[in-house]
Formats: sequence, C-alpha cells, structure tokens
Amino acid sequence: MTSESVINPAQGEIAGRTPVAPAYSVLRSAPGFVVLAVAFACASNYADPDLWVHVLAGQRMVATGHILTRDLYSYAASGLPWDNHEWLSEVVLGTSYRWLGVLGLKLVKLLCSAILMIALAVALGRTGAPARTQRVMLLVVATALISQIQFRPTLFTLVMLSIVIAKLAAETYRGPVRLWTLIPIFALWANFHAGCFAGLGALGVFVLTCGLREYLIKGTLARTAVVAAVTLGCALATLVNPLGIRLWTTFLKSASDPLMRPIISDWAPLPIFLFHASRESISEPIAYAVPLLLFVGLPAVLVETRVFDDAGLTAIALVFIAGAFYSNRNVGLAIIAVSIPLTHHLGIAARNRGPDAVNTISAQPRAALALVAAVIIGMVGGELSGSLKTWEPVPEGAVAFMESHGLHGNILNNYDWGGYLIWHLAPASRIFIDSRYQLVYSEKLRSQYLSFLYGWPVGNKVLNDYRHDFVLVEPGTGAFELVNSDSRWKLIYRDPVASLYAKATDANAAITPEISNESPVATFFP
Repeated sequence: MTSESVINPAQGEIAGRTPVAPAYSVLRSAPGFVVLAVAFACASNYADPDLWVHVLAGQRMVATGHILTRDLYSYAASGLPWDNHEWLSEVVLGTSYRWLGVLGLKLVKLLCSAILMIALAVALGRTGAPARTQRVMLLVVATALISQIQFRPTLFTLVMLSIVIAKLAAETYRGPVRLWTLIPIFALWANFHAGCFAGLGALGVFVLTCGLREYLIKGTLARTAVVAAVTLGCALATLVNPLGIRLWTTFLKSASDPLMRPIISDWAPLPIFLFHASRESISEPIAYAVPLLLFVGLPAVLVETRVFDDAGLTAIALVFIAGAFYSNRNVGLAIIAVSIPLTHHLGIAARNRGPDAVNTISAQPRAALALVAAVIIGMVGGELSGSLKTWEPVPEGAVAFMESHGLHGNILNNYDWGGYLIWHLAPASRIFIDSRYQLVYSEKLRSQYLSFLYGWPVGNKVLNDYRHDFVLVEPGTGAFELVNSDSRWKLIYRDPVASLYAKATDANAAITPEISNESPVATFFP
C-alpha cells in the first residue's frame, strides 16, 4: 500500500496523525455537478397515499394554531389519540401547498434535495478521494435516491441524516470537530419525523466502533467520551416535542409492529418487496438496481483495500445496509450512509492501482453543460409543472359518483385511499382507516382490517361490528369477494379501480348501478 492511500486525517485524534486538508472538493471545484445531482434526485415526482392527510393536517394546524393530537377523520377511531410525530413536516407541506399549490410542494422537495446533496458533497470532499470518484459517486447516489425522495415526512429524515453523516465524516477524515451542533438539529428533527432515531442509531454505532478502535490504538477513550456525551445530548434533545417520551414508544411500536409488513410495502423486507413488485412491473426492481449496487460495492471494496481507518462510518453503513434488507423503508437511509465510506475506499483502491487510475484535479467538468443537463432533467421530470401524478390510481370515478348523487356517510375503504377520501368527502363522510395505520388505529382494529382486506372468513367481523353506510374496495381483492358475496350489500358503482357498495336495506341501494369497463387513466393530486 502506498503512503498516499492512508492519507486519512481521521486518525489525527485516534492514531496520532496530523490532519491534512482534502485535495479536492466537488462542491468547491465543480458546483455544477452538485446542481446536476439535485436535478437527478428530483427526477421523479408522485403523490403517495399519505400526502392528502399530511397537507390537510398541516393546513388545519396552521389555521387553528394547535397541533393535532386526536383523530378527526375516522368513525372507527374517532377521538382516539393520534401520535403525530410528523406535525412539523405537515405544517411545512400544508403551508407550501396553501400558498403555491403543487408547485409549492415541489419547491419544498427541491430545497430539501439541495440541502441533502450539498451535505453529501461536503462529506465527499472530506474523504480525500480523487475528483472523478467524488463526482461520479455524487451522481450515482442522486440516481439511487430518485425513488426515495418524495413528498412525505421521510424526506426531512433523509436531509437530517445527510447532515449527521457529513458531520461524522468531518470527525473521521479531518480530526475532531464541533459535534455538539448536532444537538439542536436532533431537537428539530424530532418534530419533523420519528426517523431521528436512525440518526441516534448512527451515532451509537459510531461511538461503539470508534471507542473500540481508540482504545486498541491509544489505550484511552478520551475522544470517544466526548462523542458519547454529544450522542446523549442528541438523545435528550429528541424529547423536545409535543409527544415527549411517547415519541420513543411510538417509534418502537412502529418498528416492531408485525401488522405493518403485510399491508405497507415500505415496511416489507427488501427481497420480498422486490419479488412482489417484479410480478407487477419490471420498472420497480430496476429502480433499485443502483442502491443494490452500492450495497454490494462497499463490502467488495473493503475486501480489496483491507483498510479500516474509517471504521465508524463503515460500521454505520453496514448496519444500515442490513436495515434496508430488513425493511424497504430504510433503503434511502442506507444509500446516504454507504456513500461516504464507499467513496473513501474507492479512492484508496484507485491510488493503489497507480497514478493513472487517479483523475487529476485540473480535469474539471464544464459547468454550463452540467447546468443545461440539470434544466433538461428538471423539465422532463416535471419539477416545474403544476401537476402531480398519484403513485397508483385513486377512486376518482367512485368519488365523483358519490358527489353527483349526494351520497355521504361512513365508508369502509381500502386503507391507501383513506387520505384521498378525507380530502374530497370530509366532513360529510368519514372513513374507516387510512395511512396513519399504526399512529391512530388499535392493534385489534388493524388485525380485523387485515382479515377483511384478504377476504378471510373472520373478516366478516369488520362488516358486522361497525356502522358502515358504504363499502369502497378494489375489484379482484379478497375484500371485494367478501362484500360481493354478502347479500346485505348491493353494488351501485364499479370501474376497474374501485367498487362501491351500499346497504341493501338503504334507500341508496335503489340507485341505478353505474358500471364502467374503461381502463383507468392517470390520476393527479389532489
């Protein structure tokens, strides 16, 4: 190994080396590449099932000046506590939509993406990796994050984690830095999203790994004690939120809830998610090709370099990779965690191959070309348009049918349509369940709903135990078969997206059914 391959000032504190400034920074020397990376990260825009509730809740909180802590929208959980750990994200989303509509939402996403990519660019500059390695990695990471960066509170968690990783990269590759500035960041993060515990997990892994390394090399824990104290301060800072310690219990309940995985794809193990997604469309697995390449790339390059000078960051990355395979929801976090140690070790591998493998600093990309490419990507991705497609078709036809016939009441619905129905039909109508799955609804209700969703015989308890006026389900599902075979319910509307039933004994059952076989067209938020 050449001496150049171990220019890692990180060991300034632990190994006694003198910190050395990185030779190249993509942010300082090629800002056009950072702009291009932001454009890549924002290249896909869609509304997922959570967006309607987030925007509505945010607007209501701004209008009333009070944080929502109890349910307002469900007849099955009316008045029950709402563990709203995302309230500040909802205020931001609701306010941006109120003033600028869909364009406002896209501007929030653009700003968050810019902060995220700038933080990663700064962290890449700490690694000492060659210019080409840094630039390529920034674009690869941006591409990997395309499907992860969307209009939801987890967007703010990705931003905050990138800041934490950038701080730890500075600590690792430059020597001691002021980590205490993370404490107010965690206080803010705890009000944006419970994903702050991912940040605490990263700090915890960093403390344990670096503590072991420092003790083995120097026989002390002096610097590790400082980092541990900062980690404790960050943990205490997460208590500064409306839920207090309940934020911790909410997170633990969500992370360990076995009823999440069967219904919410975000919580499914990554292999299972990709298997089911590939049966519907090949585009979804393809979108995960780059993240998987990053996850495989880190262990592979570690085997080649056999250098562990950034053991703390590497340990975080490996733990987060395991977390991504455990739950698809963690893929974005793992991409961010992997990017920095992977870049560092790719730089070491390049130096070990000789000078020809290292790009010279003078070989700068043309800024104008990068900016033009960023504008084109933004236009193609719809970043500047005033429309926003939904992730999957919503029951637009069924809602229009209800509105045209003046139908309102309690609706037993598909959970991922709950937010859409609340937006268009509340307060005259109330829904059974929505995407606030584990934040409002009891374990008993969720278990009953799963039985109904899959059409199991015990699912009849949902039909029997609650006062429903209508049932709105997706054709071809177990729930559809269950209701369709129940003489107490009569079909009054059907299209390829949704089937609407009314009680056979109600006056609404006399409405002439409307049946449409036309293929669903693209639907848009709101």
